[in-house]
Amino acid sequence: NTAKISIAETHPDFRRRGLIRLLLDALICNFQKSGILVIDLHSISEESEAAWKHLGFNEFPEDTEDDQPDEKELYKIIIPVSATGGIAGNETLELWHMGDHQISNAAPNAAWSLSFIDGSRNLQKPIVYPAHYDWYMCWKRDGVLRYDGKVKRFPAPIYFGRFMIVGTLPD
Repeated sequence: NTAKISIAETHPDFRRRGLIRLLLDALICNFQKSGILVIDLHSISEESEAAWKHLGFNEFPEDTEDDQPDEKELYKIIIPVSATGGIAGNETLELWHMGDHQISNAAPNAAWSLSFIDGSRNLQKPIVYPAHYDWYMCWKRDGVLRYDGKVKRFPAPIYFGRFMIVGTLPD
């Protein structure tokens, strides 16, 4: 579900010509055809960070417990996904960038109002979010708490690498 690009740079003589955008557009098209949802970009230099951000890449939340703190990493979600935002609706999912022992009265860092394909428990758009498996999440349906605990113990299939990817929820 994810593609990883390591050490992608443009020689200074060829910068500002749109070459990376052309290459990236072709890669994204091929990735999407292959079922890739997100690109994980590693080892970029500080000089190229602004260019990658201009191409739609984002910084990981600081609390994802990166194994390589000296490397700069960005990511880009390449499919339509459920947007974070308010939690108005019959069914919601909330995520905190911390473990359950740290929560107390903290507001969630991300929250989704869930919309399903008619007659199924498949989300209309998946949730794709950079996360750590020990972070805390809460799932409510019709005001009833269905789950609260660590991401890694969520009772639905979650693809997990550096991203929490949720496409289906149980009844």
